[in-house]
Amino acid sequence: MRRGRASIPQDVRETLGENIRRERVIRKMTQAELGEKIGTSQMMVSRFEKGKDSPSVWRCYLIAKVFGTTIERLLTEKPNY
Repeated sequence: MRRGRASIPQDVRETLGENIRRERVIRKMTQAELGEKIGTSQMMVSRFEKGKDSPSVWRCYLIAKVFGTTIERLLTEKPNY
């Protein structure tokens, strides 16, 4: 049996990506710095922010911890630009 990742709907991936980017920019953190803190590359952080890929639950937890927020907020809160 093949283990796969659960598919996250595109709209949720986009919201997550927007929220990751917003929180990172607020903290004046580069994609590479965030990647280092959560154990991934700058390229993967870029993919997360663009909604092209989604982080694992564990990485979502780490991202939320770095930003001092919750996974729920990262997944659901729409930015007010």
